[in-house]
Amino acid sequence: MTMNIRRERRMLSIYKNAKRRALHKEVGSVFLALAITALCMIIMAEASYSVSSKSIDALSTSYYRQVTSTATEQVKEWLANEKATVESQVAKMEIDENLDYDYLKKYLTNYVDHYLDEKAYDLYYTDYNNIIISGAGFDNRVERPDIDYRERLWFKDAVITDDTVYSTAYRDTDTLKKVFSLSKRVKINGKITGVMIMDIFVDTLFDEFEKVDLPGDSYVFLVDKDFGILNHRCKKFDYYDFPSPMKDVGVANYGLLQDALSSGKGSISFVDYDGIERTFYIEKLEESGWYVVSAVEDAVIANAAKTLRNRIVSIALWVLLLALLIDGTIRFYGYKKTVERIDKVNDMAYVDSLTGMGNDRAYSETVDSFRLEDYTDDLVVLSLDINKLKWVNDHLGHAAGDELIQGASNIISEIFGKYGECYRVGGDEFIVIARISDYDLDSAIAGLKDATSRFKGETVDNLSIAYGVCKLKQHPELDIRQMFQKADQAMYVNKDKFYASLNIDKM
Repeated sequence: MTMNIRRERRMLSIYKNAKRRALHKEVGSVFLALAITALCMIIMAEASYSVSSKSIDALSTSYYRQVTSTATEQVKEWLANEKATVESQVAKMEIDENLDYDYLKKYLTNYVDHYLDEKAYDLYYTDYNNIIISGAGFDNRVERPDIDYRERLWFKDAVITDDTVYSTAYRDTDTLKKVFSLSKRVKINGKITGVMIMDIFVDTLFDEFEKVDLPGDSYVFLVDKDFGILNHRCKKFDYYDFPSPMKDVGVANYGLLQDALSSGKGSISFVDYDGIERTFYIEKLEESGWYVVSAVEDAVIANAAKTLRNRIVSIALWVLLLALLIDGTIRFYGYKKTVERIDKVNDMAYVDSLTGMGNDRAYSETVDSFRLEDYTDDLVVLSLDINKLKWVNDHLGHAAGDELIQGASNIISEIFGKYGECYRVGGDEFIVIARISDYDLDSAIAGLKDATSRFKGETVDNLSIAYGVCKLKQHPELDIRQMFQKADQAMYVNKDKFYASLNIDKM
């Protein structure tokens, strides 16, 4: 096993276990907090069934604080998942140590197309040469060569810290929608090479608030770390580029709200922009520095107090059940999504992105853990290589070469996959480890020759695969690595015959 493979598996294992422990701890603490809160509500209700209106008002206030907290936890959970995606991709880049433009372009495009959360807009890497490699297809050198993206806050703030940075929201020039970014620097061999960025539409955060059931003429909005309001009923808070601090917008009393946010208050009451008296409940998203604010109509609280006087016990029980159901479902779903995402990243480290076969890492680990004593004498190793691939790359282009590689991998997997494992271990090099009888092996090789003779691609019409075979029963004295060497030698003999038949040099 190579050092890179050990390091990658160790990092993924540590990250996966730590994330699961953190999620279990978080879920347990939230359930405990909800249970304690509900128990306190029931005890208070039983002990003070006929208490004054002021006491019941306080109980209603506690409920709306809990509603705001639930909305905040939902947003935190979602942001944690997106942050995990950015950090896992940075970890993969730092492990691979591959900054080739074409490789990263192909990888990020595949990730955006197949794995990126549907709420995210793009995943891209920006280096110190102001070159953006975008999974969504954006090419700044062609579309916006006049902009130095290294001056953007998501780049400047990320390169000075090892933490994931949450940007202030801005309006995307292509979609004209509000976007915010999660960015994290990439360090390879101790040197910062650039920044990985994920763009997310702000509107997707508002979808989380639609799950919150606030009574009467009430609403929820989001405030960024610079006290700019990202979504609000009042159109004066709308903006084109960066949100302004609410004190500068000119809406009455919102300077008081900004002061409450900066001083860490949990709530504040005043007459809102539309003349309605509301209480603003505040919860902070610690990592991003943003705030979730619930604006609850005061009249609703007063009416709720009257209702609670007679039905407080049953409401408390329903609050407990509903909160546990909603929060438990959301957190369980988030937990599953996080584990699935980590598993996908782990799987991708062992899968060749071009062919879908096991890659060189997977092959190396298989060899390192291989036990010949676990196999009977039907074990066979095949070494396969594409003929004339260099000529195709040089004369028809690498796209044509990729077509040959994909065609070869499809044929090899279809024919030999049912007998064992198939790997792409190099540019045009393949390995098969199979348990197969002599009869089936002869049939499979005949099928390989037939399939390659019938191959016809979009840019290449011919495909030829050289192969070599080593059977355990013919060489019981060899270990698995020696069997690979033996198959490789036989493959080169087969390749020499191919080129000799054409009277040309190897290519």
